[in-house]
Amino acid sequence: MNSQSIEVSDRGDNIQFQDFYQNTDLTMDEFHDKLLQDNNLNNDNDLQDLSDNDNSLDDNNYDNLEDYENSSDGSLKDYENSSDGSLEDYENSSNGSLEDYENSSNGSLQDDYYMQELDQEYNNYDAQETSFTDDLNNRGTDCIDGNTKNHFILKAHVLSWSGDTPGLTKLMCFTGHNSYKGCRYCNIKGICVKHVYFSTIPPIGSNNLMSYDANNLPLRSHEEYEKIIRNLNCIITQQAIESLQRNYGIKNQSILYDLPSIKFPSSFALDIMHLMFENVAKYMVKHWFGVFFKNVGENSNKPYILNKTIWTEIGNLMHTARKMIPSYLGRPPRNITLYYNSYKAEEWMAWIIMYSLPLLKDKLSIKYYEGWALFVKAVRLCKKLCLFEEDISEIKILLLNFYKHYEKEYYGGIKENISAMKLCFHYLLHVTDSIRNTGPCWATWQFPMERICGMLIPLAKSRLHPYKNIINNVYLMELFNHLPYHEIYQHVFLSKSSPKQYAQHLIYTDEYYFEEFYFPTKKHILSQIQLKKIKENLSTSYNNITDLNLNSLPKEGIMYGRMLTKNKYFIGSKWINKNNDWARINHTVKVQIEVDKWANFKYRESEFVTKTFYGIIEFFFLYEFNDQK
Repeated sequence: MNSQSIEVSDRGDNIQFQDFYQNTDLTMDEFHDKLLQDNNLNNDNDLQDLSDNDNSLDDNNYDNLEDYENSSDGSLKDYENSSDGSLEDYENSSNGSLEDYENSSNGSLQDDYYMQELDQEYNNYDAQETSFTDDLNNRGTDCIDGNTKNHFILKAHVLSWSGDTPGLTKLMCFTGHNSYKGCRYCNIKGICVKHVYFSTIPPIGSNNLMSYDANNLPLRSHEEYEKIIRNLNCIITQQAIESLQRNYGIKNQSILYDLPSIKFPSSFALDIMHLMFENVAKYMVKHWFGVFFKNVGENSNKPYILNKTIWTEIGNLMHTARKMIPSYLGRPPRNITLYYNSYKAEEWMAWIIMYSLPLLKDKLSIKYYEGWALFVKAVRLCKKLCLFEEDISEIKILLLNFYKHYEKEYYGGIKENISAMKLCFHYLLHVTDSIRNTGPCWATWQFPMERICGMLIPLAKSRLHPYKNIINNVYLMELFNHLPYHEIYQHVFLSKSSPKQYAQHLIYTDEYYFEEFYFPTKKHILSQIQLKKIKENLSTSYNNITDLNLNSLPKEGIMYGRMLTKNKYFIGSKWINKNNDWARINHTVKVQIEVDKWANFKYRESEFVTKTFYGIIEFFFLYEFNDQK
């Protein structure tokens, strides 16, 4: 153990203690005992002498005072006024001067009082903290039920916090990702090579650097956090505080510590939107482009780098596929070769789970392709709405194997490649810890927050007071949202009239259907093949329709170009899609329909089954049969 002796000035008294945190890992209990030992090393004997002298002073001088007061010879007043023994003379006498005693070399009463003041301040702090916590537990917010008009007490408890790494670092009062103890989940110590990086394997040739088991990291706990906070509050000297902050990664007590429902660090979730989509995916693409390392020489001769010809081909394939991607799958892909620096989180997510594996197949060498496939499969599982124990276990195995693959193939223990081991790759080892503590990834990712920020920015009309302006506008919006529960609402806003009637050649609606047909329209005469399909469809709703001849069915109807679904998605048709060069194809669909299994057999009893169809919408058709549309 390498230790460095540091001299700290404490109210004029020099205290020697060991900076034993430099290159060793102590448990929290060992640290606490060592801290108390070092701070009290030179004061123990003094305090003991002080206690003994104080007891002797009481026994020899002050215990007889009561007897003297009760004696018949004289009162305390007589004693004070007597020439034999004035209390003032006694205090000023050379035999027992309190001032001389306080300044004596045997013990500093001033230091003793100072320590008592610190204890009193700490007790007061604990009392205030307990009072505030009890207040949070017992106090609620008076609310009104809009339907019943009854008052009730609403109590809300914050269970978790989510955000990007810099934001949560400030919220938790940690030292951050640029410090040696930058991970908020474990006590791994970073490796400094012009910057702090986090690898479980130190560079080859490095001495006195610890290795870690990626599957069994030294996790932080709430109890450990509490002990560190207590020590930070007790330490007096700034130098000792900085040493503690540096070696445990905690600056000071977070305001969230007062909330009884918050546990450090388990209540602070990992956000996969920033972690996986905007960091890991982007860094991997930079590796394959050969631009990850700042030094050009470090990027050369890497077996995973793809040349410009391959990336041009991948980018052209993505651009060509733009109009083929259904709108349900999100925005169409952009050419990653040209625009990867401006990709949004949603585009990175689509690149990971949909485009990367098909486009990199047979282009990236098999070893690196299979390693990336581990990450892709883990992300697909993380996006599931409901995660079971077997899913979480599989995610842990996949991310652990991907991390080991990345650490071996992209870093390889080479000091010049240490910059590849950024904190975001280390956090992959804690994703399952976050899921177990705070729930599925979708519950804590930052997509909703980014959307809210996009909604709030237009509300800031004032440049002088933008935040007050936002608060006022949000408050006004909430007042309007609560108006329907107030009786004045009916007087201010008239009741909704009957549904708006549209011309049939523009929009067709029906009270029995959620969907709506939209223009353009034109009259259409069905062919025999189309009539046959109409008959098959009608057989699911009408009996004995199989006995009808095709020529007896109506052949005319109205053709529509678009349909609005109940989920407010517009589905187009091939009929109106005329800009084939650039227009996005939004008429490829997957449809589930009940069909008659024996529709082609005239004398068979109907038996309906659900079948799935994949196809292209030619057009939407309004058909009238038996006076029903």
